Amino acid sequence: MTFSAPGAEPASAPQTLEAPTLEALLPQLLTATGGKTLPDVLEVALPSRLLLCERLLLPSGDRGELDGMVRLQLEKTLPYPVEETVYGFEVLATRQTTTPAAPEPAPGAEGAEGAGAAAESTVLTESTVLTAVVAMASLETVFAPLIAARAYPSRLTPLAVERASAMPAGGPAAALWVEEGELVFAIYEQGRLAFVEVLPPEATSAAMLAESVSQALMSADFAGAPTTFCALLLDPALEAIFPAEIEAGQDWREPLAALLGCPPQTLAEINALASGSDASDYTPPSWREARHRRTRLQQLRRQLTAVAAAYAALLLLGLAFLGIEGRQLTKLEAQLAVVQPQGDAVLAQQNRWKALAPAIDPSRSTLEMLYQVFSALPSGDVKITQFDHSPNDFRVQGEAPDAGQAVSLEEKLKAAPAMSGYQFEVGNPILLPNDHAQFSVSGKL
Repeated sequence: MTFSAPGAEPASAPQTLEAPTLEALLPQLLTATGGKTLPDVLEVALPSRLLLCERLLLPSGDRGELDGMVRLQLEKTLPYPVEETVYGFEVLATRQTTTPAAPEPAPGAEGAEGAGAAAESTVLTESTVLTAVVAMASLETVFAPLIAARAYPSRLTPLAVERASAMPAGGPAAALWVEEGELVFAIYEQGRLAFVEVLPPEATSAAMLAESVSQALMSADFAGAPTTFCALLLDPALEAIFPAEIEAGQDWREPLAALLGCPPQTLAEINALASGSDASDYTPPSWREARHRRTRLQQLRRQLTAVAAAYAALLLLGLAFLGIEGRQLTKLEAQLAVVQPQGDAVLAQQNRWKALAPAIDPSRSTLEMLYQVFSALPSGDVKITQFDHSPNDFRVQGEAPDAGQAVSLEEKLKAAPAMSGYQFEVGNPILLPNDHAQFSVSGKL
């Protein structure tokens, strides 16, 4: 079984790996990616023993129509439902045949000539195709280790189809190679696979190999594949199967060359699986969907990882900012502890000056307040009956001949420049029985 997968570096060229079983190949795949996960791109060359091939002649040249015809033919011939298989086909040749339509007989010569002119020829298109079918049960058995790991191959292509890229241009070519310990004989036509058969295990000598290839040629001729070749390509690994002939100095290739009528050539190795066309991809649709879901899940995980990394970076930046701010706050607190006694001394001195202000400020003395009150009297008939004074407020009560003079006293006190710092509270004058008005004025700094 042959796998093509990228190496450990993303930009590295694809690598081709071979192993007798998939279990033996898994360690190589893990090594190719650094021992962590299976490769994201995993193209697999299917062994020929899994293929069920049939050569068909179908009346169409359109690939869409041929697909429907191939499916209908497989439904008739396969021993199991088509839904349980994966199939593909290659168009080997397409030819068109023109069949002239015979004119209908006419009573007169002119009628016959007119009918002949009106007759139209019929163009028939036929395509020779080779179908290849792989049972889903076989794929699930072979790829059980990958399916268990949810690592579905990205592409499945029969190895016999991949070998077509190594075939020489020109006429039909025959190829023989070793595949999973078995001998595979294939015929290629126009650079495409035309016939493939796994030879029986008894073909371990030159004579038995020639006999097995002869029987395969009979099967190919019966299927309609060409049996006359311009090239014979042999796998170098065949040397290990015929040690007796090599030790005896015999050329085990001579019987094959005589049977096939052309000298042998060396079959080139497949360095990397070719992408090929969509027709050569035998990946089941369910596997494609599962791989697509796995790819989307991996992308989502990478996105979440990137978001988590960005969040962690922001968190670290925030913690660093808080650390810097904390250090600055500690520095400010240390500076404040140094200047705090000086500020407390300044505040204490200001409070002392405020406490001494009433005693040393002439405008706030009791005599000055009395002077301001008596200066505001509108007439000598207005009498002051009570005067209370403290450093921050005063209160004046008295009696005026009428309410107008009481109001005039209040207005003059408010308008006095020395009283501008006070907030006044003035009550309404109270009329006495003798028509005098009793008033009360208070102020507060």
